Amino acid sequence: MMPARYETPHRRSLVVATTVVFTVLLMACTEDPVEPGMETPVILEQGLNAYLVVSAKNKPVGSEFWVEARVRAVGTDVTPTAFVANLRFDAERAVLIDMISLADGVLRVANLNAGPGLMRVAGAAANGFGTETLFIAQMKVKAKNYIEGLRLELDELAILEDNFADKTEETTIVHEIIPDGTPVVSR
Repeated sequence: MMPARYETPHRRSLVVATTVVFTVLLMACTEDPVEPGMETPVILEQGLNAYLVVSAKNKPVGSEFWVEARVRAVGTDVTPTAFVANLRFDAERAVLIDMISLADGVLRVANLNAGPGLMRVAGAAANGFGTETLFIAQMKVKAKNYIEGLRLELDELAILEDNFADKTEETTIVHEIIPDGTPVVSR
């Protein structure tokens, strides 16, 4: 008659292997599904969305970075044709250097000296924008956490398909500052 707990070397190694496999599977299930270095996707609402993208979130003091203001229509077929916007930033943490010129058919003007921590920008294209980019500002890091205080404000956003109507009130401003390369997806 065999004892109730009959162990052999084969059975012992099978128990150890099973325990190791289940432990590894359990650890895999509890890890963050986003790979290191990948950002969590930003989800945009239906309608018009305006948001800021930065070249990097953690640059050292003295280095340069850029901030891009974008607008995207989700679930609607509209084309922005003109805008007036403000880029706000903490003047103790970042310095505005210039607005980057773009060859995209949009005429832009900027007041780089609108006030401390403020750049005013206007842009227009008779046939609408062929890009999501409203403007790109080149900046310099003065202190860590330089993206704190970055904010986009829209005073006007005209739409081509609606007889150049101002849709600012219907535009969602995304307050999250989005690092370049982060997926921006629609709901």
